Amino acid sequence: MANQNTIKIILEQARQEFIFSAYQCVIESPKVNLSLAGGVTTYWAPNQSVDNTTLFDLASLTKPLCTVSILARLFEKGVFALEQELGEVAPEWQKTPYGSLRLNELLNHSAGLKDWYPLYESTSWREALLRNPAIFIENPPGKATRYSDIGFLLLGTAVENLTHEPLTKSFETEVVKPLKLKSVSFGPVPREQSVATEWRKDIGRCLHGEAFDENAAALKGIAPHAGLFGSAEGIQPLCREWLSAVLGNSQWLNQKTAQLFTSRANRVSQSSWAYGWDTRSFEGSSAGSLFSSKSFGHLGFTGTSIWIDPEVQGFCIFLTNRVHPSRLDERIRRLRPVLHDEVARYWKEIEK
Repeated sequence: MANQNTIKIILEQARQEFIFSAYQCVIESPKVNLSLAGGVTTYWAPNQSVDNTTLFDLASLTKPLCTVSILARLFEKGVFALEQELGEVAPEWQKTPYGSLRLNELLNHSAGLKDWYPLYESTSWREALLRNPAIFIENPPGKATRYSDIGFLLLGTAVENLTHEPLTKSFETEVVKPLKLKSVSFGPVPREQSVATEWRKDIGRCLHGEAFDENAAALKGIAPHAGLFGSAEGIQPLCREWLSAVLGNSQWLNQKTAQLFTSRANRVSQSSWAYGWDTRSFEGSSAGSLFSSKSFGHLGFTGTSIWIDPEVQGFCIFLTNRVHPSRLDERIRRLRPVLHDEVARYWKEIEK
C-alpha cells in the first residue's frame, strides 16, 4: 500500500546511497498536501540540516517557471503570436541566420539548434552565435527535436524586446507579484540558506548559492534558461496556478492559453514537447508510468523536477542536488520514475 512512509523511505534510501545530499518533495492534490525535506546542505563541514525553507539551484526549471510563464502571459495579452519569427520581435537577430526561427519552434525545441555550448568562454554569447552560426544551427527547423539552451537564450531576447524590461523585472511583474511568490529568485543566494552543488577544480571548492550552469553564471546568474533558486514550497503556488489554469480555474492565465502551452504540440513526429513544457513520453518518462497522458513537467540538470497531472488535479515537485559533488552521478534517472510511480499510487490510494 502506497503512503507517506513509503515515499519517505524511497527519498531517505536515495540520500543514504549518496545520490544527493539534500532533497525536498512537495506532493499536492485535492486530498493531499505533503511537504518532505531531508539531508544536509553539503557533505563537508560546516554543513546544516535541510528543511522546507532551504534553497535549491532550480537549473532548467527556470525555463517553464520564468521564461515560459512570462511568454504565456504576454501571448494571452496579444503581445505576440507563436508563429512570429524571432527577427520580428527581436530586431537584433533580423538579418542573421536566427532571425527566421519561429517562436513556437524555439519553445518546442524544434528550431534545429545545438543543445549547449560553452558560450561563457566568449566575451559575449551573442557575438559567439554570430561568429560561426554553423556550430549552432544543426538542422533545418521542424525536422527534429533537440532540447536547446541556445534556443531559450534567444527567447530571452524576445522577452526583453516585448516587455522593454530586463528578464528579472518581467519575472517580477508577470509571475512573482501576481502570485505572491516567496523564496524564488535569481541567484546568487546566501550560502547558509542553500544547498551545495558541484565541486569545481578551477576554484577549489563547491558551488554554493551560485548558478551551476556556466553560461548562466557568465550572465551573473540571470538567464532565461537557468539561474533561478527556490524551495519546493516556494514554487508550489506557481505549479498550483499552472494546474488551475489548465483546469480553467485561474485568474492569472486562461484555460485556452494554459492548455496550448502544456499540450503536446505534435510539430515533430514522436516528440513529447509542448511549448516550453514537456509531456509524459510513452516510454522511459521521468514521470514514471502511472501519471496520466495529460501530465506535463520539466527537469533541471542539478536534480530538480516538476510533474503536474491534471487528471488527478495534482503535482509533485522534487528538488535535489544530485550534482553534489559531481555531475557525473546520474543515478537520479532511475530514481525519478520510481518516486513518481509511488506518488501516483499514493494519490490513487487516498481517493479510495
